[in-house]
Amino acid sequence: MSPMKRPTGPRYAVLGMLLALGGPACVAEPIDLAAADRYFALLSTHAKGGDVPEWQALADSLAALHVEADASTAARVQIMTLHRAKGLEFDVVVMPGLTRSPRGRDEQLLLWRERASGLLLAPLSARTPKADKDPLYAYLSALAADEGAGELGRLLYVGCTRARERLHLTANASIDDRTPEGRRWKQPAKGTSLSALWPAVAADVPSPASALTVTSASVTTTAIALQRLPLVWRLPSPPRAIAPSLSTGVTGEREAIAFDWARETARQIGIAAHRVLRSIAEDGLARWDEARVAALLPRAERDFGKLGFTAEEARISAALVVEGIAATLADPQGRWLFDPQHVDARSEYALTGERDRALVRVVLDRTFVDIRGTRWIVDFKLSRHEGGNRDAFLDSERERYRLQLEDYARVMRGIDDRPLRVGLYFPLLNGWREWEAPA
Repeated sequence: MSPMKRPTGPRYAVLGMLLALGGPACVAEPIDLAAADRYFALLSTHAKGGDVPEWQALADSLAALHVEADASTAARVQIMTLHRAKGLEFDVVVMPGLTRSPRGRDEQLLLWRERASGLLLAPLSARTPKADKDPLYAYLSALAADEGAGELGRLLYVGCTRARERLHLTANASIDDRTPEGRRWKQPAKGTSLSALWPAVAADVPSPASALTVTSASVTTTAIALQRLPLVWRLPSPPRAIAPSLSTGVTGEREAIAFDWARETARQIGIAAHRVLRSIAEDGLARWDEARVAALLPRAERDFGKLGFTAEEARISAALVVEGIAATLADPQGRWLFDPQHVDARSEYALTGERDRALVRVVLDRTFVDIRGTRWIVDFKLSRHEGGNRDAFLDSERERYRLQLEDYARVMRGIDDRPLRVGLYFPLLNGWREWEAPA
């Protein structure tokens, strides 16, 4: 077995330095980790071999990079662009940097506008002085500037109307003390957000004369505090290494469960149903009504047909999938699994952990944290039971899948130390079994 090749490149060099310095120990909010992930992804995109040949391109991409926190009830602060804020509301909205000048745009080689009578087109002349631009080109440039100003106004309206209780507008304004009337605020630079807001807010902004003024001798300058670790802090010991397997190195889910009795049809039905359940989790319960569920039938039949099912097999399989989805949405227990009050909810969540000194990869059908702070891991089973003792069948299924779900729980405990319960949900049987996962 050949030794594992050590990853190289700028991304891993910077990441190694960050880890060696204990950078992750300075993280205060989850969004900081998201920022680091996006930075390293961007660095990988611009890296060529062991270098970053277009450094300015990387710097420009970083300047345009915005980190957005996951929208969840656990998030205390969400950072997003004004475009992403459309349709959302927040108790408090802070819009900073209103005096920041917009990024200058290079003059376009061609400017045009469609008109009812045809196309209005003007080229940029490379030899004409700026003051003597082509009148048509200057006209189209002015139209573009007006459109940009209008778009800025619309975005600011969106931002200001997102606040339910409080709105904070912050700007670094300059003082003009050379006017005959005395000290006053300078007119905001054209094109800035504050210049668009100025006609509406200027009357409410206290004049510099009435604002608190201090001499430079009495001002104490406070720099932004750096995140520093205590001098006694040391890097934690690395986790115990896992010896690579002589076979594949990473094993799949527990193979103790025998599926010899199940045909390929049953497996494909389960895959199709899980795909729809994931869509329900992503879209939300409110977007899944009876009409949308019924519309699944013809599409599911076509999908099964593409897999080589006969027309009759495709019809029966599609009907089974639709029946399972409809039963889930009609059952209070099924709807609870997709309750929007849950936090950190994920579907088809892939994790890798350790079992018996080897790596194991698992995929969780559904996991979330309920309002009581309990982590849940739930598996969906489209099993059917034609016999009379339904409860006995559900109990036997619980024992059958117990080791598999408890494996899932052991892997999850590696990243989450909250109380943990596991469950099996049977849509076609309106059945549910749950138990506390062993520590």
